[in-house]
Amino acid sequence: QDFFRFFGIFRSVSLLGLPRAHVEDLWVRPRVEVATRRGSLQVDLRLSGDAVRAELTVRDGETVLARQTLACEGEAKFSCDMPGEVRLWDNHNPHLYDLEVRLFAADGALREIVPWRFGFRRIEIGQDKVIRLNGERLIINGVNVFPSQIEEVIMKMPEIGNNYLIRVQKQGSLDKLTVKVEVTASLFSDDSRDLEHIRRRIQSDLQAVVFIRPAVELHEPGALPVSQGKAVRVIDERKES
Repeated sequence: QDFFRFFGIFRSVSLLGLPRAHVEDLWVRPRVEVATRRGSLQVDLRLSGDAVRAELTVRDGETVLARQTLACEGEAKFSCDMPGEVRLWDNHNPHLYDLEVRLFAADGALREIVPWRFGFRRIEIGQDKVIRLNGERLIINGVNVFPSQIEEVIMKMPEIGNNYLIRVQKQGSLDKLTVKVEVTASLFSDDSRDLEHIRRRIQSDLQAVVFIRPAVELHEPGALPVSQGKAVRVIDERKES
């Protein structure tokens, strides 16, 4: 318990100086319709002091997308529809917009500037219990992937031969996983749309098991080097970079 028989100040104390008009609370609510990428923004402000006017500006880089001046007395509400299509935020491309709030006194004096950054995204859990970000399955980097998991998936497909290769590369700060497989010779003589269908099915089935979406390459029989065992089927080029 924090009760002591002391008198006076015996712990560190910080004094926070506030302007005569101050944003006590700021609630930013960006909303987006993923299918159309149409976005809207709502901002609620709770204020203290002598502010009579608030100016809110929304920017994307140097481009001003919206600006509005509001009369305020203790609180203010701002809302706008974003022009055009918004750029979605995700864990690979975390694009952020800039919001700036300026408070003014009755005599026009600028009291406070509050910057804030926000992004447009939609996170939901479907009936299949899968977390989706902006309509796509959320993939979190850093999960463990075992060659045996990949082999189990591709060996179940009759269109695929017994030979495959896993290649891991560094792509910026992320790892890129490529799975190369040999398919039956008849597929290469058929419609190329069949090959694309098989490639997408392999990619989807692998994603469901290893929780990342690898690149998939299809090769003719005999195109890949023959390896014995799972370990030598993995080429890790991250060590070379």
